[in-house]
Amino acid sequence: RNRRATLMVAKFIAFAILALVALLLLGAASVLASLAQGALLAMPFAPFGLGVTPIMFLRALAAGWLELMVVGSMAALISVVTRSNMAGLLIPVFVSAAQYIGLAIKQIHPGIATPDIILAFPNLAAQVLRGDAAPLHEPANPLWALVGLTFSAVLFAIGTVLMFRRQELTRE
Repeated sequence: RNRRATLMVAKFIAFAILALVALLLLGAASVLASLAQGALLAMPFAPFGLGVTPIMFLRALAAGWLELMVVGSMAALISVVTRSNMAGLLIPVFVSAAQYIGLAIKQIHPGIATPDIILAFPNLAAQVLRGDAAPLHEPANPLWALVGLTFSAVLFAIGTVLMFRRQELTRE
């Protein structure tokens, strides 16, 4: 017999697989677009830009996937807690906007926070993991960004499973 927690974990696994497939398809589409552009304009082939190595591609793929996992698990947690899909869709958008406001404040006042505190924000950590540390004035450790993103995704997912197990569906 399937338990409720097992069903929620299966949903997370399906989301993780589909998010990875979507990112890989997006990468393939970028390569095809670059090929088409090169053929039409007689330009050299550079699928993700000149000087991009496979390690950089894997870092970008990992950053994008983990960022999607954080947002997806955050939306799931909010949906379970509030019992509203609309809240699960809107609140992560507001959180993302707040992160960009925080980034703007960080650029205006560089001494406000250290990179380690900034990495607590998922989309900023994803930028550091991709190797795009331009928003930070200080050097940031990509390993710390990887740990932060992974921790956030797992924390939200565990919270979702625990809250879903405790919910009474008979009240609805």
